[in-house]
Amino acid sequence: MKVEDKVLVAPGAWAKLEDGLDAPKKRTVWFFDTDGRDLQERGVILRVRQGDKADRTVKRRGGVFPDGLEVALEAEEGELFTFKAERDRALGPDGPRSVPAWSLTEDLDGDDDARPEPRFSLLQRVFASLAGPVPWSDLRPLGPIAAESWKVGELSVERWTIGGERLVEVSQKADGDAPWEEFVAALAAIGLAPLGGDAGGKTRWALARL
Repeated sequence: MKVEDKVLVAPGAWAKLEDGLDAPKKRTVWFFDTDGRDLQERGVILRVRQGDKADRTVKRRGGVFPDGLEVALEAEEGELFTFKAERDRALGPDGPRSVPAWSLTEDLDGDDDARPEPRFSLLQRVFASLAGPVPWSDLRPLGPIAAESWKVGELSVERWTIGGERLVEVSQKADGDAPWEEFVAALAAIGLAPLGGDAGGKTRWALARL
């Protein structure tokens, strides 16, 4: 299984580097959950991204996934949807830790409603329900989040803004046995360092503010 390494970095440190880069790709991000964040609690993420390459994604983090279904989705992905099975590796209080994650993404054509509805496909609804029933009628849109993204070599950088607060996440895809230290060295090569402690991820950061 592939690994996606992710860390948060200081927004000010990234701001010093971005001036020499091409203009970022800009999108608006929305999540869907209940007021009690029931889906977040069970590791299910429903997300819509508007703007450049708009899409909608159902992601499941942690737990187990039916082997047969994973094989079937990998075989059928193509024009209708993209399926990914990988491990998210991030920095925790005791060092890097990884969590299995599966996602199903479908492209959207011009769905730029100011407040989007949870119009997920039947396949995505079934996918989301693998972790338990989804209270679709109780979901509400959580956003908007202004998202900007850059590519710096093999690194992907994304900055999210909610109100006056900003978060910057840097990620890199790697083989499952790639050492964490290689990722940290790639960050250091451009003058960045991970935030210490259990900084969490950008989705958790955003949902705590919406």
